Amino acid sequence: MQSRLATASLVIITIGTVGCSGPSDPQDPATLGLFSAVRQGNLEAVKEQLEAGAQVNAQDRFERTPLRYAVTEDVEILRALVDKGADVNATGKLSWTPLQMAIFNGQTMAAKLLIDNGADIRVTDSRGASLLHWAASQGHTDVAHLLIGEGNAVNDRDNDDWSPLHWAASRNHRSMAELLLAKGAQDQTKNNRDQTPLQLAKANGSTGVVAVLDTPGASGEGRSE
Repeated sequence: MQSRLATASLVIITIGTVGCSGPSDPQDPATLGLFSAVRQGNLEAVKEQLEAGAQVNAQDRFERTPLRYAVTEDVEILRALVDKGADVNATGKLSWTPLQMAIFNGQTMAAKLLIDNGADIRVTDSRGASLLHWAASQGHTDVAHLLIGEGNAVNDRDNDDWSPLHWAASRNHRSMAELLLAKGAQDQTKNNRDQTPLQLAKANGSTGVVAVLDTPGASGEGRSE
């Protein structure tokens, strides 16, 4: 589990540091200027390049569109790109959508804007993890509230039979565990290692989550262990 998240964290760091100067990058000045303006967080320059005819869905050599670089809590650049027809479900070599990036980073406002403009809320990663799994793994309760309200199921399983509650338990995200339980998460389900969320929390030393789960009536079904 931890190796999955470490890899995802590395991906986020890499996304934030790459440039746009390779032979496969867009060649027209307006589109190159758009990538640069987005990465610099310059809203006025973004608008100028869009008006100059920049290709809003162009991809750089990493197969990322300007929207991928615009996923931050400052949603005005994101909004400007979406208003010009940016593909909210575009993926690149890493196969992450802009919404997945927003969820992983806990960017609730960006996530809400993307969802309101057609982002696929049912998307899963290569391991079958839903957006709510991602939010749970990072302890982003505000994002989780949003996802549950939009219909993400609290008891979905990934390919290893981990529920969002398993993910929260493994990382000691107490507030997340409390939220998931309040929204109907089942604490009796077992993952591919035959562990309930409580057993997983105990194995990982997640004392905060243990305190939540090792309580009569934790999920409305009684004590887990």
